[in-house]
Parts: sequence; structure tokens; C-alpha cells
Amino acid sequence: MLIIENGRPLSLGWLADKMPAIIQAWLPGEDVVQLYINDVFASVARPVRELRGFGRIALEPGESMTVEFKLPVEALGFCDKDMRFAIEPGIFTVMVGRSCRDIVLQGEFEISTELA
Repeated sequence: MLIIENGRPLSLGWLADKMPAIIQAWLPGEDVVQLYINDVFASVARPVRELRGFGRIALEPGESMTVEFKLPVEALGFCDKDMRFAIEPGIFTVMVGRSCRDIVLQGEFEISTELA
């Protein structure tokens, strides 16, 4: 669970295949929350940040909202050197922020066996 209050990250934990983000507004308006992943030790070159989800929210001052991202295991896959879809075992970094240049929280999880 990602908790952001007044623009400051408070905690990050994992709940199965979803990660809710609780956000409280300072000022009225809209914002975007984005979810990125990184395969730390992939067998082929992969982007440092791959966008895997986003949500647009509108909040009034003092209002809180939960944004939930579902990260299915297929979202971790890529085409390997033989051009076959693969989900390799290894460590993945998950990042959440307003953009790829404004990451406010990150965490890691591990896939222990090859899935595809």
C-alpha cells in the first residue's frame, strides 16, 4: 500500500497483485499517479522505467482518495533474445510518482521461477 499525505510518501507495502495509493490534496485540482516497473537483472536490455499503469484523480483540499493499480504477472513479461514472450525470475523494482522524473516511492519484489 502506498500512502501519500500532503505530497509526502508515508509507506509502501505489497498486497498480492495490487497496490493502492492513498492521496490527500493540498489544493483543489487534478493530478496523475503513474506506476512503473524495472526488471533489475534481465537477460536482454530493458527500459529503466516501463509504464505499467496510471490514474487521473481530482481532489479538493483535505480530501483523500485511494488509487488502486493492478499489476498482472503478464505485465512483467517481454520478448527474449529468441523473440519469445518470457517472464524471467528475478528482482523487480516498482516505482510510483507523478511522472518518470518525479518518483516518490519505490519497492521491490521477486519472481522465483520462470513463468512463461
